[in-house]
Amino acid sequence: PLTQAEKLPEAYCRAHFPQRTARAERFRFRADALRCLGAGALLYHVLGAREEFLTFSPAGKPLLSDGPAFNLSHSGDFVALCVGGDLSPVGIDVEETDARHLSIARRVMTAHEIKFIGDDATRFFTLWTLKEAVCKAAGTGIGVDLTALDVLPLLTGDSVRYAGADWYGATVKVTDHCLSVCARRSVGPLHPILLGCNELLS
Repeated sequence: PLTQAEKLPEAYCRAHFPQRTARAERFRFRADALRCLGAGALLYHVLGAREEFLTFSPAGKPLLSDGPAFNLSHSGDFVALCVGGDLSPVGIDVEETDARHLSIARRVMTAHEIKFIGDDATRFFTLWTLKEAVCKAAGTGIGVDLTALDVLPLLTGDSVRYAGADWYGATVKVTDHCLSVCARRSVGPLHPILLGCNELLS
């Protein structure tokens, strides 16, 4: 949660992820800076990943050359990290639900998905986060025709075919946010672990 990222001591941030700390200082809005610092803290605490060991895919996805697959996302009040159990790619997306975004449904959803969503913002963001998680896991990013990707099967445990591979996904609501994870195998029910500042510093 950003409320916990805000409690991170400046000395800790500068010591363990100086590049992110410097980047955070350039953000205009405090929430954006906290998301940047929170991501750095998660990478360091969970993966022991220092910035100099990160590489990036052509689409800008951060990678650990000698570590497990992982993916980051942030939106609203949360920064989220998903770590795979092996080197198989994973994708994660968290989004704050906002009914105003329902207006873009026809540009990013299939006809079946639009019918499922109706005027329900939570359903929209459930599918949106699943789509983004699939695209991030596949390494394509979301600069593709999302109306060609139907993620409704993921809600019933089935896979979807995308970018030459079969993908599975799961989603969960966290306060007023939707969080989804995608991987090459079934990910089962999601149980997010909320880390506090003291845990991050330990």
